[in-house]
Amino acid sequence: MKGLDTIYIIIFGTLGMALGIFMRGKVINLTNRTHLLVKLLPLFLVVSIIITVFYLNYYYKIQYGIEVEKYKKEFTIGNINYNLDSLIASNNYHSRVTTLDSLRAINKSLTVILENIKNQEKIIGEKSDLVQEVQKKIKTTDFVIQKIESYNSPIGRKLVNGFCISGNTSNFEFYCPHDTISEFIDLKLKFWNDSLVNQIELIHIFIANEKYVLFEQSYLPHVGLNAFKVRNYLKQSNVELQIGYVLKSEMKKKTPTLEKVTCKSKKR
Repeated sequence: MKGLDTIYIIIFGTLGMALGIFMRGKVINLTNRTHLLVKLLPLFLVVSIIITVFYLNYYYKIQYGIEVEKYKKEFTIGNINYNLDSLIASNNYHSRVTTLDSLRAINKSLTVILENIKNQEKIIGEKSDLVQEVQKKIKTTDFVIQKIESYNSPIGRKLVNGFCISGNTSNFEFYCPHDTISEFIDLKLKFWNDSLVNQIELIHIFIANEKYVLFEQSYLPHVGLNAFKVRNYLKQSNVELQIGYVLKSEMKKKTPTLEKVTCKSKKR
C-alpha cells in the first residue's frame, strides 16, 4: 500500500468515525447526554488530526529524500564529460543523435523530479536552494540541446564517386573565415532564395591541402541560416575550403556538380 493511500484511509476513517459517533451521540442524547463517547469526541478528533498531520509531514519528508537521491543520480549522469565544440565538429550523426536523446531523457527526468520536490515542499516547507539548483540544471541542459540543434545535421557521405565543381556560385551568402587562432570555426551559409532549398539534396564541405583531403562531410540543408562547425584547418598554409550544394537532379549522375564557394588560407 502506498503512503498516500494510508493518509487517505486515516483522513476518511477519522471523518467516518467522527460522523458515526456524532450520529450515535444524537441517539444517546435522548437517553444519556453524559455518554463517554460523546465526551471524548472532541479529544478523539484533535488526536486524529495531529497524528494525520505528523504522518503527512513524515511521509513527504521520506518522499523528498527519495527525490533528492534521484536528482543526485540524474545530476551525475547529466555531467557528460565532453567538449561541446569537439562533439559538434566531429560531425558524427550517431554521436549527435545519441547525445541529444540522452540530454532530453535527463531533462525529462529532472522536470518530473522538480515538480515532485515543489509539491513536497508545500507540506514540509520551502527549500528553494534545491529547486533553484534543479531549475539551473534543466536550463543548462536545454542550452546544450539548443546549441547542438543550431548546427545542420550531418549525413552519411553520398558523394561516393566524388563531384565536379562549378565556378563560384552566387546563390547563397557566405563569407570566408579569417580566424587563424581558434581550434574550431563556424561556417554560416544562407540561400538567397528559400525555394531553392527544396531542390537541394545536400550541402557539402570539402577541405584539402596540396597533398591530402583534410575534411569532407555532407549535411542536410534547411531554410534560413545553415551553420557548420569544423576544425580550423585554415590555420595551415595552402589549404582550400569548398562549401556548396548539390541539387537532387544532380544526384542521378555519376559525378554530380557541386555549386560552391572557395576559400583559401594564406601562404606562410
